Amino acid sequence: MPEGFCAYPDSACGDRGLRYSEEAGGVSGACVADTPATACITEISAGIGFTCAVKSDGTVWCWGANDVGQLGDGTAPGEARPHATQVALPAGVHASYVGCGEVHACALSQDGNVWCWGGNDALQLGQGETDNTDRVTPVSIRFPASSLPIKSLSVGAAHTCAVDNLEAVWCWGENDHDEAGQDVESACPTSSAGDRCEDVPEPTPLSTPFNAVYVLLGDEFSCAVDDLNEVHCWGDNTLGELGIGTLTLPGAGGFNTPVPQKSGMGAFLTLDKSGENPSLATGAEHACVAAGGSVYCWGSNGSAQVGMGSKSSAEATPRNVTSARTVVSGCMSKHTCTLDSKSGSLSCWGNNADGEIGVGSLDEVLRPTVVPIAGVSQVALGETHTCAVVTGGHLYCWGANDHGQLGFASSPVVTSPHPSDVMAQICR
Repeated sequence: MPEGFCAYPDSACGDRGLRYSEEAGGVSGACVADTPATACITEISAGIGFTCAVKSDGTVWCWGANDVGQLGDGTAPGEARPHATQVALPAGVHASYVGCGEVHACALSQDGNVWCWGGNDALQLGQGETDNTDRVTPVSIRFPASSLPIKSLSVGAAHTCAVDNLEAVWCWGENDHDEAGQDVESACPTSSAGDRCEDVPEPTPLSTPFNAVYVLLGDEFSCAVDDLNEVHCWGDNTLGELGIGTLTLPGAGGFNTPVPQKSGMGAFLTLDKSGENPSLATGAEHACVAAGGSVYCWGSNGSAQVGMGSKSSAEATPRNVTSARTVVSGCMSKHTCTLDSKSGSLSCWGNNADGEIGVGSLDEVLRPTVVPIAGVSQVALGETHTCAVVTGGHLYCWGANDHGQLGFASSPVVTSPHPSDVMAQICR
């Protein structure tokens, strides 16, 4: 796309659906040419009121809420922005992954380092116990040299976890429900401040009896998949988030545990006869696994996010809810989606109070329902909005838009997939 020119959605402009504005010089009023088949956006994530994406050149772009600097572009916190702004990663840093939490975001660089920005009220930026300052530009997360490069990263509501090259799990940030994997009665790991350290101020290793492959986080719980393809979860289990078949914990006096518990899925790879990698997804208070063509979900079901066709307060045991090979949720979402990577078909269910399911209404969606959008290759679920990358690298978003998190200025709620203006800004 010619440098600096803007375009707007126009369904009469073929697959891309964009037309240059009248101020676009020699291409004024013309349809924007199709992009190459390779997607401009390679990763996408959504939090509360904001969205971030990684471009194919390793730059990171965010849009939406910016009250505590979650857009990461170096400007002072303030009004939300419906247009994409580039995160101010240091020169030479190229991202491979970005994750959005409640008010912070983190990126994993291609060389295996971690950078975070935004809100830091729960020490989720990992800068130490005396530094809870919000950051409008990315700060480096420090790990021992022996742990680098970091292999996997996941962002929760207000905590973050990573898997290092030795397959150990490190977490930091909010730990009110042991979601960062530390006993709150133990001494703070960075000082002699005793039990002051409920939140975990810097990356701290978990005591895990397994080798982790990757981690995925929810609001107040965390999960990891090990090298045997078993699921281990820790943190809050009030609503059955750990998937262990009970709301109480063996040998514990409450609903929280810093000790990873093996979910009721067992070695879920044994369910998959196709040889494909199983898919794990974590929502705000629920989780799902897709393996062997079947999807199992557990945890909070107050918004029907488990997908059983009815609502309930909690489902502590994994439930077989649909057929699919890829399942997706988000650390703040109360809805769930499955994606068929071959056909590009997307089906979603759960909370739809803001149209985040994308079926053209605000009606409850109790079971997996096909979203009217084709060719989906990636999907990101925020608290009340959803965005999907489709064939050719185009981006569509829907749901709540009160902070411009859909990437265009329009009504505060959009109930069907809508082309996002940010593609014209990022992929020019």
